[in-house]
Amino acid sequence: MRSLDQRFGKQGPRAAGFRRINKPKKYKRIVAVLGALLLTAGALSGVAVPARAAATTIVSLTFDDGNGNQLAAEQVLKAHGLVGTFFITTSWIGTPGYLTQADLHTIAGDGNEIGGHTVTHPDLTTLTAAAASAEICNGKSTLESWGFQVNNFAYPFAAENASVQADVKSCGFASARGLGDIRSPASCPSCPFAETLPPANPLVTKAPDEVDSTWTLQNLEDLVTNAESTGGWLELTFHHIAVGTDPTLTISPTLFDTFVTWLAARTANGTTSVRTVAQALGQSTTPPPPPPPPPAGGHTTGGAIGAAWTAQGAQNGPLGLPVTDEITGLKNGGAYQAFQGGQIHWSPATGAHITRAAIDAAWASQGWENGYLGYPMTNEITGLKNGGAYQAFQGGQLHWSPATGAHITRAAIDAAWASQGWENGYLGYPMTNEITGLKNGGAYQAFQGGQIHWSPATGAHITRAAIDAAWASQGWENGRLGYPTSEEYASAGGSITQNYQGGLITWSPTRGATIIAN
Repeated sequence: MRSLDQRFGKQGPRAAGFRRINKPKKYKRIVAVLGALLLTAGALSGVAVPARAAATTIVSLTFDDGNGNQLAAEQVLKAHGLVGTFFITTSWIGTPGYLTQADLHTIAGDGNEIGGHTVTHPDLTTLTAAAASAEICNGKSTLESWGFQVNNFAYPFAAENASVQADVKSCGFASARGLGDIRSPASCPSCPFAETLPPANPLVTKAPDEVDSTWTLQNLEDLVTNAESTGGWLELTFHHIAVGTDPTLTISPTLFDTFVTWLAARTANGTTSVRTVAQALGQSTTPPPPPPPPPAGGHTTGGAIGAAWTAQGAQNGPLGLPVTDEITGLKNGGAYQAFQGGQIHWSPATGAHITRAAIDAAWASQGWENGYLGYPMTNEITGLKNGGAYQAFQGGQLHWSPATGAHITRAAIDAAWASQGWENGYLGYPMTNEITGLKNGGAYQAFQGGQIHWSPATGAHITRAAIDAAWASQGWENGRLGYPTSEEYASAGGSITQNYQGGLITWSPTRGATIIAN
C-alpha cells in the first residue's frame, strides 16, 4: 500500500476557477498483484530476482509543469555542474508565468532532459481512455516537434491506474514517475529510502512526496543521506523556486541554492551522483543529427514531417530518401510523405509519426488513417519480447513478432490482453486480428497462449488450455455454455474454474475438465 500526495493546488493558466486545496489529502492506493492461474498438470514457475542496491546513490532533480522560475533554478544547477529533468505541460509553454520554447532549448542545451507531463495537466484517471491517451501522446509529439528527445513521463497529480500506465507505454514512454512511495519528511515512514535500479515497475517509478514549502534544508539533506545508506535512486520533485508564488509547492531560491551547493559537494565523495532520469535509467541521450541539404533533384521535406525524418537520421536513417513531396488534404487536415523505407503521416491531433514494413502493411489493410485505427500516435517501438515491435494508433495498437506477424488489438480485447502483461504475459502475441460477427454481436481474437472472447453482454474474457478445449467441445459461444463471464479463478480442492452464461467449467489435475451446465 502506497501513500499518494495529490496536489490539486497545481493549476494551469486556464484554471482560474479551479478550487485550490491548500492541504491536499493523503490517498492510499492498493496495488493488486494478479497471479497467473495454472491449467496444466505441470506447474509454471516464476523466479523473482531481488533488486540490489546500487553501489553509487543516484539523485535525479526533477521539475514539473514548466514554471518560468525554473529557468533561474536551472542556471543554479549549471553553475554547480549538475543537471535535471524538466517535465513539461505543453499547453502552458509560452503563457505568462511559464517557460518559453526558447527557454526549453536553453535548458536542453545545458545538458538537461525534457520530459512529458501531458498537454493540459489533467488527472488522467478521470478521463476517457481516448482522452487520456491523447493527453499523453500529444504532449510527447508536441515536444518532439519542437526538437526534443522525449523518453520519460511524470503523472499529473501522480494519478495513475493500469489503463493510464498502458497509455504511457503505448505512447512510447520508457518510464513514468509516481510520488509518495519513498520515505518522506511527513509521510510513508515504512517506505524504502530509495527506488531500485532498474525500477521494479518503470511505468510507476517510486519517489518521495513532492517538495513543498514545509520542507527544510535538513529534510532535503536527510533524504539524500538516507538513500546513501542503502544505495539506489532518489527522484526529488520541485515546482516553484521562487518567493510569492504558489504557497504550497514553492521553496525559496535561497533554500534551493543552499541545497544544490551541498549536493554538488556531496558528489565529490563518490557515493552520490546527480543524473537526469534518462541517465539514471541508462537511456541514450544522443540528439538527432542536423538535417542534411536536400539531394539534388530530389524531393523536399519540411515542417513536422521533415523534423520526424531528421530525427531518424534523415537520408542515412532507415527511411532513406523521400520519394514524394508532402501530400496534404488527408482526413482531419492530415498530410503524409513517402520515403524509400516507409512513410510519415501527420495530423494536428497526433503529430508526425513513421510507419514501415509489416506494421505499415497491416495498417494499410485497414484503410490507413481512414480506417478504424486512425493516425499513428507513436513511431514503431522495438525491443519487445522475442524480437517484437509495436506501434500505437488512435484506434488501437499493432504488435508484430517474427513468429506471429503484425496484428491489431483494440478496445475491450486489447484491455483484457493488457491486464495480463501484453506480450510478456501467458497470452503472448496476437495471432489474428479481432474477428467480429459472432453470436449476439460478439468478437474474438486468438493469441499464442489462448483466446479472448467479447460480447456486449459479458465483456472480454480469456480462455485457454484445458478449459478452452472443453468449451470448444460444446461449440464455443454457440453451445449451451454461451460466452465466458469471468476469468479463471481458484476453487475448492486445488481446482480452477471459469464461469459461463450457461454454467461453468472446472479443471483439476486429477479429473481434468468437468462441464457443469445450469
